Amino acid sequence: MQNLDPTTLLLQLGILLAVAFLLGRLAERIGLPATTGELAAGLVLGPSVLGSIAAANETSWLFTPASGQIESLRGIALFCGVLLIGVAGATIDLSFVRTRVRTVWLISLGALSLPLITTLVLAHFADPRLRGPEATGWSFAAFAGLALSVSAVPVIVKIFADLGILHRNLSQLSLSVAVIDDAIVWVGLSIIAAVIHLRHSSDFSTFSEDLLLALTAISALALIAVVARRSVGVTDRPGVGRETGVGASCLVAAAFITLGAVLTDGIGLDSTLGAFVCGTIVASGWLVPVARLRPLRTIVLGVLAPLFLATSGLSADLTALRDPELGLAALAAVVLAIVSKSLGAYGGGRLAGLGHSASMAVSSALNARGTVQLVVAAAGLRLGLITTAGFTILLLVALVTSAMAGPLIRRYMRQLPPTHDEERREGLVD
Repeated sequence: MQNLDPTTLLLQLGILLAVAFLLGRLAERIGLPATTGELAAGLVLGPSVLGSIAAANETSWLFTPASGQIESLRGIALFCGVLLIGVAGATIDLSFVRTRVRTVWLISLGALSLPLITTLVLAHFADPRLRGPEATGWSFAAFAGLALSVSAVPVIVKIFADLGILHRNLSQLSLSVAVIDDAIVWVGLSIIAAVIHLRHSSDFSTFSEDLLLALTAISALALIAVVARRSVGVTDRPGVGRETGVGASCLVAAAFITLGAVLTDGIGLDSTLGAFVCGTIVASGWLVPVARLRPLRTIVLGVLAPLFLATSGLSADLTALRDPELGLAALAAVVLAIVSKSLGAYGGGRLAGLGHSASMAVSSALNARGTVQLVVAAAGLRLGLITTAGFTILLLVALVTSAMAGPLIRRYMRQLPPTHDEERREGLVD
């Protein structure tokens, strides 16, 4: 194991941020959201492009596992992703969601059930090369269905922020549906993982360690909640400087979101679920005043989110798609993912009473799989449910659906004039 080189790590971070910025601006110039360019930064710097060229010439490259820094980058990216998802939760207008429970659940049911059911059926006809060593017929089909049912909350919120529509009602609605569907996916994935682990091990030491981790996170969450309520909570006290309150509120929110991610990870669910739930708690104003969190949102969306997206792209290797049969399977997966998600979400929106443009805008947003699908794909690879070929196909689905989401959202949102509630919320979100 190589020693960590802080200078090399800083160089990698600086290059990732710079390339993400440049490609993000280029994407905006050609009508795509900056998110697309920031995702592409990792592809350009990773094994898909420059890494492949370096390997062909038998030369070393900064962004390869041999550099000894990739795991450090992934750890930093995990923290960035957790805060991004937490900020997404903190932008949810809970009072708006509570008044539209029926709409949220109808769209959620359609957006989740149609891709899940169709993939469960069609996965049995998939190329055997896509199945990992631990995959059975049912576990591979279930995993594939879950993987194509996700919606990337971090990517969706970044697209909404880039387009300046994070405060719009349909944006709030889309994020609410996405987190419900993704929560179900994480629970399903956790069940599959538990079955695989129980099949091969009777050692409960890992369970004990996870339980201790969860209890520690609960204790820390309770402590920070008590202290925050007494010092920088919802009631402003005379004599407390405004800037001090803003800084302390951002720090409390970031710590609370991070510990929430640790908690859900410790109980066997994905860390993103805990981050989003804790973000919604922050959004309620119970912990700290929401208006004080603008600096945190600026840093997360402006710096940490591009770093998260670019670093995630480093894990991709699109050179595997040169295989014609694999390329055809990838094309089929992309079409299945787009059609099933679009029809399910659109149908749910229409049943809930939304118009054509509103239903199309929501279905376009929910189609973005992005880095959440990369997380699911990585879990499937780690659990032995899919092979590297399967991982590559899921990666392509994530890239295509994320790239097409922005232009479609922009097109349909332009047809919907802003409401009074949206203008009021804009001051808190944008």
